[in-house]
Amino acid sequence: LIQMGDENLKYAEWYYGPQDWIVNSLSMHSNKAMKLWDAFKLQFSSQKYEESRYDRRFSKDELNSRIENLNIFSFNADFNKKLSPDFFYFYGAEASNDNLKSIAFVENITNGELSPLSTRYPAGENRYQTLAAYSAFRYKVNRKIDISGGLRYSFVSIHSSFEDKSFFPFDYENIDLENDALTGSIGFVYRSEKNTRINVNLSTGFRSPNIDDIAKVFDSEPGTVVVPNPNLKPEYVYSADIGFKHTFLDQKIDIELIGFYSYLDNAMIRSDFSINGQTTLIYDGEESNIQAIVNTGFARIYGFTAQVDFELNDYFIWKTGMSLVDGADNDGFPIRHAPPIYGNSSIAFEKDQWKFQLNAFFNGEIAFEDLAPTEAAKPYLYAVDENGNPYSPAWFSIDFKSVYTISKAFAVHFELENLMDIRYRTYSSGIAAPGRSFRLSLVFNF
Repeated sequence: LIQMGDENLKYAEWYYGPQDWIVNSLSMHSNKAMKLWDAFKLQFSSQKYEESRYDRRFSKDELNSRIENLNIFSFNADFNKKLSPDFFYFYGAEASNDNLKSIAFVENITNGELSPLSTRYPAGENRYQTLAAYSAFRYKVNRKIDISGGLRYSFVSIHSSFEDKSFFPFDYENIDLENDALTGSIGFVYRSEKNTRINVNLSTGFRSPNIDDIAKVFDSEPGTVVVPNPNLKPEYVYSADIGFKHTFLDQKIDIELIGFYSYLDNAMIRSDFSINGQTTLIYDGEESNIQAIVNTGFARIYGFTAQVDFELNDYFIWKTGMSLVDGADNDGFPIRHAPPIYGNSSIAFEKDQWKFQLNAFFNGEIAFEDLAPTEAAKPYLYAVDENGNPYSPAWFSIDFKSVYTISKAFAVHFELENLMDIRYRTYSSGIAAPGRSFRLSLVFNF
């Protein structure tokens, strides 16, 4: 609602409808050892889900309504077998079937008249199916070394049909996609006799495009519309991570460091696109530049996490940590979903029925030149730097929490959030933080 049009606010209304969601699940467990397993779990589940989006332009009578209905059916089977005192084996399979129905209409809020509107997903049948099987092991080599690994085969099938092409000049009736891949991982853990643990993991991953990636039509930012790309291919990831943890001072201090590096091959990113040679089209009455999810050559993502836990005495515990994630595609542009450096620190006191905790959260800055191009194109989400460009400023917040436990069944919680009453906005959210706020809760367990 803070977006501006030419001279006035762009929207009078823009909101999500309620999420309607029902889940049904039936599971069976067995711990009776057989030749092929020691235990297994089977689970059948179904989900029925609805979400909706509504918007109306400023000073207009037409309310746009887009509603999505999703039915999901899934089956999982997991087995485990202890082959020796030091060797454990796991295997299983899963299958899922998702059916999506997308509807849309325009309602005149003055006279109630309804008229057609482009749907968020293809208006015909949208079907997403998966099949997968896996096997994994864990082997305790000796008192110091563990090895674990596994393989997974995945198959993905998508069908989307465009029953109504009156809104967009697509030159195809359907989008059909089938992809499969074999991925795996292996990991090593070393534990010294001096309270040190080192772990190393190598893995491969596979992500086939889903219906969101390959068939959705939506306005990602002002003046831009994302359209389907029937030629989108899967992306593959090759990752490595290493972790170090050391405990000292009689188990009172834990220090943990984790670093990772991932190489995305055929990475899926949002980029400029065209339909039948056209680079713009009319979307909800506005001429918009066309973009789509496309495959780029590669992308790199890397980062680290550091955590320190310090038990000061029998009553006080101090914890602090920070994380940094960064990355770029093969053209050198920053990855859109990489957040700024962030972390938190807390000190907790607990004695008898009382518990107090003081928490501090912080986020680093992302300068304009470090924003992903798609984020830099959304100035309404961000603050403005000294040159008039959007950027994400650094911020911190302090919260206080307390709990008084009256009995096993009854407790009183009190929280004071954003103690310093600092105005901040989390990266890419567009939503400013609440000011200083209080919360009092009475908790009863029975």
